Amino acid sequence: MKFPKTAMDEKAIASGLEMYEADDVAFNRVWASTHKLHDAVLKAAMQFTEKNYFFKTGFPSCARIEADVVSMVGDLFGHEEAAGSVTPGGTMSNIHAVLAARQYARKHRPEITKPNIVACETTHVSVDKGCILMDIDLKRTECTPDFKMHPATVEAAIDENTIGIFCTAGTSNHGMIDPVAELGQIAQKHNIFLHVDACLGGFVIPFAKKLGYPNLPDAFDFRVPGVSSMSIDPHKLGLAAYPTSVQIYRTQELFEGQGFDMRDWTGGHYPSPGIEGSHSGSGIASAWAAINLIGEAGYLEVVDSVMRGTQKLLNAVRQIDGLQPAVEPQINIVPVASATDDVSAYSVAEALNRMGWVAIGRMRKPKCFRMVVMPHHEEILDEFIGDMETAVGQVRRGEVSAPDDLPIYK
Repeated sequence: MKFPKTAMDEKAIASGLEMYEADDVAFNRVWASTHKLHDAVLKAAMQFTEKNYFFKTGFPSCARIEADVVSMVGDLFGHEEAAGSVTPGGTMSNIHAVLAARQYARKHRPEITKPNIVACETTHVSVDKGCILMDIDLKRTECTPDFKMHPATVEAAIDENTIGIFCTAGTSNHGMIDPVAELGQIAQKHNIFLHVDACLGGFVIPFAKKLGYPNLPDAFDFRVPGVSSMSIDPHKLGLAAYPTSVQIYRTQELFEGQGFDMRDWTGGHYPSPGIEGSHSGSGIASAWAAINLIGEAGYLEVVDSVMRGTQKLLNAVRQIDGLQPAVEPQINIVPVASATDDVSAYSVAEALNRMGWVAIGRMRKPKCFRMVVMPHHEEILDEFIGDMETAVGQVRRGEVSAPDDLPIYK
């Protein structure tokens, strides 16, 4: 496409964008943590879109709102006085945590010249990104049979160059919660950084626990003394605008490790609280609006809805000949594996894609597909369950197939 030589009027702009949207599907056919925004949240996001968070003197409102969001989220996880920032997405939060762990180690363990971080094979790939960017060795350990981090295996992987442990509270692929309390003890024993990636589970676990859902930990957050930092995504079940994540730390010193304080530039003193520079106040305002609009009572209803939907899907999968849950998830993830040799999970996912269901991730270990259950899926669960049954029949009859060795997370 050539750069335009003349201006396009507003009506043509709107029409052009609608043409781009023609192939987008309805939110309730997308099995990922996408959602439509409440009008009040959308309005808050639009109100602050033009405000550049970086220029705090011009737009101090962004900094004040961010402080409130960090405090409210910190309170949810046992530490109202947590230090931190609102970031553009969970990947950036986890990268900031890698940076903070490295900077803390440089300050307190300067003898380490080849740092490494220990994580599980189920840990999100954003941690890989952070380690690649900062030249840190990532040591991935094997998970337990139920796809959780294994404390003994983690401790065995720690050596004199280990600067941190990165674990997960709500894994993207299986919906499992790593044993944070035990990992906290290991982190304290070895005096190393412990990060909990609760991007997916952060707005689920505390409310599901209050609702009495089983198999949830007593503590997975700052109530565990060894936890150094956490990442939480309001843009998932917090129902804020994309991209909005919160990265919080136990102490101000740890938080300062993700920041920059450049003083030698020709432009003068250039401080920033994280990797990103200019960015809109939109996500910050949307998180504040969503949390205050919904509140604890509202989130209890939202989480109850998605957990009931998760159980309904799991029960349906158990009743479909040829399929079975890959694992019993602890949060709103439904991973589905083959139960018989004549039904390929990847082929079933392909058949569902052809029916118009999207973002059905195909996982590598085990070979399965998975769905993230969101509030708006409640209205289409029966239709989707029927389509899963149809998909299995199509696969058995050889009408639909997919490669068995090329899973893709999408």
